[in-house]
Amino acid sequence: MGTTFSSLSVTFHHFYSKLRVLQVVISARYNILMGHMMGDDSTVHHIDNRLDFSYIPAVSIPKGMDVYMNRFQLGSKPHLNTSYAGSIWFLFHNQHYKLTFPVGLAVIGLYQLH
Repeated sequence: MGTTFSSLSVTFHHFYSKLRVLQVVISARYNILMGHMMGDDSTVHHIDNRLDFSYIPAVSIPKGMDVYMNRFQLGSKPHLNTSYAGSIWFLFHNQHYKLTFPVGLAVIGLYQLH
C-alpha cells in the first residue's frame, strides 16, 4: 500500500490585487467625503510606491503592481465637483484596472480592462 502526495500550488495574486484596488476606491471616496465635510479640496498623489490622500493615511502599492496617473494630482472641490479630473491605472499580472475621476460631479468610476 503506497501513499502519494502531490503538491498544490495556490496563489492569491489576483485576489490580492483586487483587494488593493478596492482599498484605493474606498479610500478615494472617503477622502472626497472628508474634503466636503472640511470645506477644502480633496486630492490624491502618486509618490514612489504609495498613493497619498489629503485626509486619510496613504495606501502602499505592492511590488509588482504598476500604477500610472495621467496628472500629478486628482481630486475634487468641497462642493463635490471634480476640479482635478483624470485616471489612475493599476496593472498587475493579467489584471488591469482604471479608476476615473470624471469631469463634473465627483463620482469615481472603476473599470476592469482586458
